[in-house]
Amino acid sequence: MISSIEKAKFLKKEADQLLYEHGIHDILQEYGKVIYVGSYALDLMAWPDIDLDIIVPKGKNATALACKLASDFIAREESIKVAFIRRLHLRRQKGIPVGLCVSARMEILTAKPNWKLDMWLIDEKQAGKTLADTKKIKAQLTEEKCAAILEWKNRLLTKDGRTPSLSGYWLYQAILSLTA
Repeated sequence: MISSIEKAKFLKKEADQLLYEHGIHDILQEYGKVIYVGSYALDLMAWPDIDLDIIVPKGKNATALACKLASDFIAREESIKVAFIRRLHLRRQKGIPVGLCVSARMEILTAKPNWKLDMWLIDEKQAGKTLADTKKIKAQLTEEKCAAILEWKNRLLTKDGRTPSLSGYWLYQAILSLTA
């Protein structure tokens, strides 16, 4: 059986293939500056999920960009589900950026469940907050903490093969605070 660390390395390698060899990163850059966050940025992947922020250029309409981005993913043969999510931040859940989200499921490469991309269209202020959170977590990570986080993430996988929604954020907080 593959270890949690080996699985994370495999998923990161496939994520890089998806983004750079299959042209996803190039598409994303057409909409603004792309910042990878979450488990992909932290090398803590337990399932095929990439979270990223796209900084909406000043003077551009975020809703129009989100609609166009969704359309670009709908047009891709590998896309099996595309969703546009507005006002998710109003639920006041920690770890959710203020902005619009385009979420795409893609049947590509070997990962099961299928790849999921959550693409947040946000402003520079929100991007700064998200990037600061990611850097703060990354600065606290050690080899032992990464192993513990990955082990717990894999224990939490649902029958659908994914971690519960937003569980990564809370898991990082718990493990980093307990082992500080």
